Amino acid sequence: MTDAEALDRPSLGFDERLSLVAGMLQRFSWTKEQPSPDSMRILLGGNLSIDDAAALWKRISETVADELDGVRNLELDLTAVVKIDGACMALLTQFRSDLRVQGIGCEFSGGSGEVGRIVELYGGR
Repeated sequence: MTDAEALDRPSLGFDERLSLVAGMLQRFSWTKEQPSPDSMRILLGGNLSIDDAAALWKRISETVADELDGVRNLELDLTAVVKIDGACMALLTQFRSDLRVQGIGCEFSGGSGEVGRIVELYGGR
């Protein structure tokens, strides 16, 4: 099957399509900390733009699939984010919503100036 055929398969979901095109290049930082068995903190840093959306969604998908056993609260720390656009903020907001549906509390923290404004635009902390 060619890449084009794989992308045209009707059974392929949005996240699967993004995973297919996600490059290995990641221009932002993503660091996980687990301060206690039931909590996790993800520290994001750098500039996140639509060009990084596929790599960001890949990291989100990997985290949801493999690393949330026993986690009841997750903090997305945006302190080191210099700039984030609407595409990446929408992905983070979807991540937060998906976690909340699973019964995992998720909040944004940090982020000042422009980053803080876009966080508020997309539903706040």
